[in-house]
Amino acid sequence: MLLVIILNVKIWIAFQYKIGIVDGYTILLNARRFYYGYDPFIAYTLSTPPLLPYMISLSWYLTGENIFVAEAIQPIFAVAGAWILCSLLRRMFNLKVGVIAALFFLAMPEVFVGTNLIIVQSVGSFLLASVAYLLWRGIKGEPEFYPLASGALALATLVDYTNLVFAAALLLGIVAYRWDTVKAIIHSRMKIGEMRLPFWFPFAVIVFLAIWLPWIDWNAVNAGSAFASLQAGLLSAQISTGTQGGFYIVNLLDLLGIGGLLFLLIGLVDRRNLIVKRRTLFLLWIAAYLICYSALPNRQPIFYVEWSAPLAAFAALGVIRLEGKLPGRSKGLVWCLVIIWLGYTYMTAVNVSLYTSPLSLSNQYNGVKNYDEFNQVVNWVDSNTNHTTIGATDMGPVLSYFSNRLFYDMSWLSQQSNSSSLSIIQFMRHVGVTLIVVRITYISTTNLYNYAELILVRSFPDYLIFQLKP
Repeated sequence: MLLVIILNVKIWIAFQYKIGIVDGYTILLNARRFYYGYDPFIAYTLSTPPLLPYMISLSWYLTGENIFVAEAIQPIFAVAGAWILCSLLRRMFNLKVGVIAALFFLAMPEVFVGTNLIIVQSVGSFLLASVAYLLWRGIKGEPEFYPLASGALALATLVDYTNLVFAAALLLGIVAYRWDTVKAIIHSRMKIGEMRLPFWFPFAVIVFLAIWLPWIDWNAVNAGSAFASLQAGLLSAQISTGTQGGFYIVNLLDLLGIGGLLFLLIGLVDRRNLIVKRRTLFLLWIAAYLICYSALPNRQPIFYVEWSAPLAAFAALGVIRLEGKLPGRSKGLVWCLVIIWLGYTYMTAVNVSLYTSPLSLSNQYNGVKNYDEFNQVVNWVDSNTNHTTIGATDMGPVLSYFSNRLFYDMSWLSQQSNSSSLSIIQFMRHVGVTLIVVRITYISTTNLYNYAELILVRSFPDYLIFQLKP
């Protein structure tokens, strides 16, 4: 019942965002490419993995193109991921650990906000929790779940390429779990040819490859390289956000709050974590993402989402451990503190969602100060151009999505013109740009007014529209 209430609140908040973060509109444009098929005026952004756009396009086959359907997907998968986490921890430990971890996972402000947006982390967290759940079922004597875990892992990597580190962590975990066999191979007591692979192993490999091969083929046909999207995704991860290597450690307090951080430390500082294999699985999960994301120069709070589940698990274990250390009547005090802590965390998360981010910050990020004026700009573009018009803008995929036109980003045009030794005007002509829509704040930082080839055709308080002479 609690999860149903949380789901409804999250969906309602998701519908309030109107114009969310830029990444969301990149995903929506990619979904259009899958939904409408090949269209030279709907560009696919290769740095975005395919699964979430493809899922959105499938939902549009039932409802027609609808932004609200895309917005509802994220809260649904976040709550489903919490339910999977609860089920996993119930099997590993007990129901109390599962319930606390699931509720805390959804309450973390960064998770609560991030999983209301059209970004990949919500579906990614669900799939990672599913991999852990299915893998545990296999380890506990149900080997038919191993191919399912492999399939969920393949899907997780296609929703976010950095989830490949989770695959590496699982490989390390399997090596540790089967260390006697691995050690025998190392010391030549067992030859590779004498190894008997479990019957499920080839099925797991086939399932993983069967899920990845269609995307490899799509890249080869549409992008000229089998791994073009993966390469583009890795390049985008190299864009520096100017943060330090210890970003994810330093900001744990903001993610968890004082209570959550204390419970996490109590849960982590436990020698059983290095001995009991079910605990080691969660340690590997945390370590893999912490090392990977800390090594990449693109560090953002939203990247916590896909490894917040194991953090929530250890916080829940910290609660249970603290309860076990206290005498009889004092145990009730622990649960009072847990209820207060979770209640405060949820109130903070809702407050952040409605009043701090992304409703206010995203407007600054996208440059949309006035929705009505932005809609007037979109309506002008719709009325005065046709589907084949190619434009340039400093608002990237946001204007492309709402105007149903192909708009190149001005920063990309500038980079490409510099690398090709052409002026930006020459490069615009090269790619077919005839219309430029920019914010006045962007004009103040450039010399567009100085180009005689640009004709001002319409002005708004915050926007200017130019036409490029033939």
